[in-house]
Amino acid sequence: MLLTLAALQTALLSGGDRTIPVVAAPPPQPASARPLAHLLFVDRTHIKSSDARLQLRLQQPTKGPWVLTPTEPWEAWSIGAYNSVVAGDGSRPHRLYYDCVSAPREPQHVCLAESHDGISWHKPSLGLYAFQNSTDNNIVLGAVGCTPFIDTKPGVAAVEAWKMVCSDAEGARGTVFTSPDGLGWRPLPDIKPLSCTGHPVGPCDDTQPTASWDPALKRYVIYIRVNIGAHDAGNRRHVGRCITPNISDWESEGPCEVVFGADSQDPPRLDVYTNAHISYPSPEHTAAHLFFPSFFHHFAGTDAHGGPPNGLSNDGLLDTRLVVARDQRSNLSYPADGARSPFVALGINRCHGWSPSQPGGWCSPTVSTQENFLRAFLTLFEIPARVNA
Repeated sequence: MLLTLAALQTALLSGGDRTIPVVAAPPPQPASARPLAHLLFVDRTHIKSSDARLQLRLQQPTKGPWVLTPTEPWEAWSIGAYNSVVAGDGSRPHRLYYDCVSAPREPQHVCLAESHDGISWHKPSLGLYAFQNSTDNNIVLGAVGCTPFIDTKPGVAAVEAWKMVCSDAEGARGTVFTSPDGLGWRPLPDIKPLSCTGHPVGPCDDTQPTASWDPALKRYVIYIRVNIGAHDAGNRRHVGRCITPNISDWESEGPCEVVFGADSQDPPRLDVYTNAHISYPSPEHTAAHLFFPSFFHHFAGTDAHGGPPNGLSNDGLLDTRLVVARDQRSNLSYPADGARSPFVALGINRCHGWSPSQPGGWCSPTVSTQENFLRAFLTLFEIPARVNA
């Protein structure tokens, strides 16, 4: 729920035959000094006091139509998995960078689609990357799990105005590319890859990191995946955060720290994969840091959890939650008075919640399963899975 500063001074909640005033806490500085005079009611930070009956509830967004499908040979096996959007600025369209794979176990690439409205997307022929001896494609580089961003650090050279952090490129964890225009990319020199000390324990990210320059910290902040415990440990994968003045060395000022993961209110065997961080409304004028982490609940007896049932490996449920932080030194937490329900429900998790306090959340699959498809939130592709009937 987003309200302008003027509308926040007195919000009224209907309460039977009377209205209940909700008093907004004063902003930390005068409105005249705020570049964007609005607050985000994603938690209780800006509520000074309220009636005890007032609850913050997470509202469900409406799912739209598919916006991208595989149509080209270099994306014939899959598209999606890891993708990100850089909004247009009037001089260029919106850009969607997405993973594209031609066949199982073939090298992965980062492809580009463009749009003027965020709904209709086209794949431009860029002439940048050779695939099967032709550059007539929309491939920008060969890498896995990449997130581009416009570097707002003061003094950044124009030829390095765009950065792209990747989980894996040429076998190195924690790789950075740079570009003057977001199209032609080259590896940043003198990259120090993540150490992956004690792998599989440690900051050995193999999903999709996100990054931005934080003007308050005067540091780059990179969110990655951190592994804790052995491969077959429950609730092993977490969100980690690296803070550094040097985008080439994510651990220059110390190890990346764990800032979010499954806890005692979650079921066992629940892993956090991607973090999907955005600074809202922008890194320069941030009202809140929003994250849309993907959670994967391994069914008992799958993958390293006792052997796959029915011959299917690494089986389970996938969903996305919303978590928030007000600054990039704080741990992540759930908004709306602790709501953990899927932010965009996939429509197949029908076992009524892990506990009565978590309606619509994860559950322990104990009934028969059937073949179905999971539509992964914002990953633009379908993956087969066995899900609860």
